[in-house]
Amino acid sequence: MGWGCIPDDHELMAGMVGLQTAHRYGNATLLASDMVFGIGNRFANRHTGSVEKYTEGRKIVHIDIEPTQIGRVLCPDLGIVSDAKAGADTAG
Repeated sequence: MGWGCIPDDHELMAGMVGLQTAHRYGNATLLASDMVFGIGNRFANRHTGSVEKYTEGRKIVHIDIEPTQIGRVLCPDLGIVSDAKAGADTAG
């Protein structure tokens, strides 16, 4: 999720999330969050394992230019069909 937009050695880089691609602190950071803002990601079920584990207790916002990706694996609290930059600017 967002790999490459923050350098791997940046102090705020928690890493990738999931079962197959996770970095050391990626899953722990996500599970400690109260909101997840996904831009252009798939939320693939092979990466999330139990959807409930990753969604319970947090709000999910999902921006994607492809409408079929929003709600495909998990149902976000807010889904925005948009170009990534325009959607992020609109969301705020």
